[in-house]
Amino acid sequence: ALSMAILFVGGFSSSIFLNIGMVTMQLNVPDSMRGRVMGIWSLTWFLPPVGAFVTATLAKGVGLPLALAIAASTVALFAISIWSISPELRKSS
Repeated sequence: ALSMAILFVGGFSSSIFLNIGMVTMQLNVPDSMRGRVMGIWSLTWFLPPVGAFVTATLAKGVGLPLALAIAASTVALFAISIWSISPELRKSS
C-alpha cells in the first residue's frame, strides 16, 4: 500500500513537472525554433531508457562500476565535443 502511494505521488508530481516545463518552454522559445526545441525535449525522455539498457547490458559483461565509468565518460566526451564545436556555447562560458 505504501509503495502504491509513493508511485501515485511520483506520477502526479511528474505530470505537474512535465506540464509546467512544457508551458514554460512554449512561452520562452521563439515560434521559429519551437519545433527544434520540442524535438530535443522529446529526446530527453526517450534517451535515458536507451542509456540504461546499454549500461545494464555492458554491466553484465564488465561489472557495474566499470560500466558506469564508461557511461559517464561517454556523456562527458559528448558534452565536451558539443561545447568545442559550438561557438555560441564557448562564448557563454
